[in-house]
Amino acid sequence: EPTILDGRDQSGVIDGASHSILDGLTITRGRTRYGGGLCFYEVESATLSNCRIVDNYAYYSNLTLDSQRGIGGGLYCEDSSLMIVDCLIANNDAIDSGGGICCVGSPAPTLLRCTISNNLNHQSHYAGIILSRGGGIYCFRCSPSILQCTLHGNSTPQSGGGLFGYESSPLIEDCTISANEAQNGGGMAFNAECTPAISKSRILRNKASTNGGGLLTYRSSAPVISNCLFEGNAAMKDGGASYSESECKSTFIHCDLIQNEALGEGGGLLSIRTSNLVIKNSILWNRGDEIVSDSVSVSGSCVQGGWPGDGNVSVYPKFASPEGGDYHLQSGSVCIDSATVIPGYEEDIEGFSRLNEKGRADMGAYESPDGFSPEVNSFNPARFYVSADADLGGDGLAWETAYRSVDQAILESSSGTHEIWV
Repeated sequence: EPTILDGRDQSGVIDGASHSILDGLTITRGRTRYGGGLCFYEVESATLSNCRIVDNYAYYSNLTLDSQRGIGGGLYCEDSSLMIVDCLIANNDAIDSGGGICCVGSPAPTLLRCTISNNLNHQSHYAGIILSRGGGIYCFRCSPSILQCTLHGNSTPQSGGGLFGYESSPLIEDCTISANEAQNGGGMAFNAECTPAISKSRILRNKASTNGGGLLTYRSSAPVISNCLFEGNAAMKDGGASYSESECKSTFIHCDLIQNEALGEGGGLLSIRTSNLVIKNSILWNRGDEIVSDSVSVSGSCVQGGWPGDGNVSVYPKFASPEGGDYHLQSGSVCIDSATVIPGYEEDIEGFSRLNEKGRADMGAYESPDGFSPEVNSFNPARFYVSADADLGGDGLAWETAYRSVDQAILESSSGTHEIWV
């Protein structure tokens, strides 16, 4: 049976030591001012594996702006080399920031195959400033490697539901960041000269009550996002997929931005206040304005409604099954073999090579099999069927194989003039 270390809501559970190995533990009901479950301070080469860090709490007393208290509900890590592998960090709570994890300084931790879920922050204040950030992970001048992880269902009343970075440049690769919530940056938020590298990841159905459903960046931050899927993120104000302001530069390479929405401007991307957008070899097919920006460069991309730039197209991309969340391209998609291969980005979101005999790559996050052709299919139906009782995965060409939503029929019919029967 697993060993359970229970703080009984009275104290922190573990203070980590250098060269320690913690394996197979359940760490629960810790309560302290930082690192409710575990605290690592200036630790060398510690390993945490196959552990459950659940239901811990970080509180504060006599809060000052520089106190760094009430942070890291599940785990606090400062200036420590820590490997966290195959761990569950869930249902932890911080009165201030980092409901699941707070990491500070250098060296930074590495997280591999971890799940950070359902952690939260409260709305703490100091001198009228809302401090709460990073419902799942809070990075303060720290650049962790986050690999093959899931950040799901975390929340904060301020910025960065899944993850928040301040003067931090994490490596985020092959992750799923989904169903997180915040006022700004439902999925992730970065502030103050952050340069995160986000690749081969899925940013899905995150929500911001103000700006940046999937991602928010500000104050001279410059994320590079490659081979990623942004799908179904929502902002109650601006920037459904991504929002950036104050001299930021956001670069999207081989990304799919699909069915994101904002009640204000920029269902896809919004960039303001001398911020720049660079979009290459990507697909933007959202609800509302695709791009709102003072300065933007778009090339080799498929943009609903069209956008000026070399190699851009505006025909519906022909996704395999948007209703079922499958954004691979069908054979016959105009996006196949329509982009140039960019050095350093030769693999798609699933790790498949983009290199082929034609020397061309597909637009978007998913590369198609070599046998797929960009030619338009000879059979172009004029009528699509929609039924709420239909099975998932239908092609919409008959009642027996109807789509389940009008949205899917509208997406498919956008490449021409067609009928939709409901």
